[in-house]
Amino acid sequence: MLMSYLLLAAWVSFLSALFPEWVKLKAQTVQTKSVRAFLFGLIVVLLLGVVGAILGGVAKHFPPAGVLVVLLFLALLILYALGWVPVTWVIGQRVASIAGCERQDLTVALLGALVLHLLVFLPVVGWAVVLYWAIVAVGVLALRP
Repeated sequence: MLMSYLLLAAWVSFLSALFPEWVKLKAQTVQTKSVRAFLFGLIVVLLLGVVGAILGGVAKHFPPAGVLVVLLFLALLILYALGWVPVTWVIGQRVASIAGCERQDLTVALLGALVLHLLVFLPVVGWAVVLYWAIVAVGVLALRP
C-alpha cells in the first residue's frame, strides 16, 4: 500500500513540476466540467473495452490482433495516468477547503492522491468514487477549459 502511494505521489509530483500550467488548466476543467468529462470518459472506456474484447476474440485465430489489444490497453492506461494528476489536485483542493486550509501548491495534489488512494480500501462506496474519478481522468484530456 505504501509503495503504490509513493509511486502515485512521485507521478503527481513529476507531472506537476514538469507541466504546471497544463495541470492547472486541466484541474480547472475538472472543476467546471466534471460531468461532461465523466460522460466522455465513459464513452472512451466502453469503446476501448468493446474494441479490445472483439480484438481479443479475433486474436485466437489471428495472433497479431493481440498486439492491438495490448496497445489499446496501454493507450487507456496512459490516458488514465495523465488525467489522474489534475483530478488529484481538485480532490486535494476540496479536502483542504473543508479542513479550512486554502493552499494551491503540490501539497494539495498529494493530499488528493492520498485521499483517493485510501478510498480504494472502502468497500463498494470507495470503489465507486474512485471509479467515477478514474473515468473523469480519462475524459478530461479531451475537453477544453
